[in-house]
Amino acid sequence: MNMDIETLQNLHLQPLEDAREIASLMLTQPNKNKTRSVIVYNRLQRDFAKASSSAEISRIMWAILHSSEGNGVINSKWKAFYGTV
Repeated sequence: MNMDIETLQNLHLQPLEDAREIASLMLTQPNKNKTRSVIVYNRLQRDFAKASSSAEISRIMWAILHSSEGNGVINSKWKAFYGTV
């Protein structure tokens, strides 16, 4: 994952379409040999497309960052939905 903290801190200030593109670029392409990573990647892309504001995209990206660093909430609905990101 290519998470730039400065970009992430300003993501909610971007127009919605720009925020979607920036968030998509921050995610690494999934390993095609691992079905789980492809599923998670596709779910995140779908959620970016369904987001109604750049603040929602920013919230998703912060959750991804915290989860990838081991700071996610144990047994949360988010983790149950996405598994390990």
